[in-house]
Amino acid sequence: MGDYHVRFRERLGVKFPLSTRPKWKCQYHIVFIPKYRKKQLYGQIKVDISEIISALCKYKDVEIIAGAVCEDHVHLSVTIPPRISISSFMGYLKGKSSYHSQSI
Repeated sequence: MGDYHVRFRERLGVKFPLSTRPKWKCQYHIVFIPKYRKKQLYGQIKVDISEIISALCKYKDVEIIAGAVCEDHVHLSVTIPPRISISSFMGYLKGKSSYHSQSI
């Protein structure tokens, strides 16, 4: 194995390796509602919607920081990788969650 040079940054007497990879944090607060803001998300549907949304986010490598399903809207705070645009993710999430919730 060849030797390679690792650069370090020293803070408060502790050495931290410098990474060559970029760091990102694309965090968004998302709210979406059913058509005409009808109060449809209650009871078992509320539980099913939260499971569907978490499964869809896991599939796209999106981390859910916080989320709540209310009677007439859904709140999500998510971290989305920079390779996915927010508009394409929302189209995917609303379309697939609607499709899966209709089949329940």
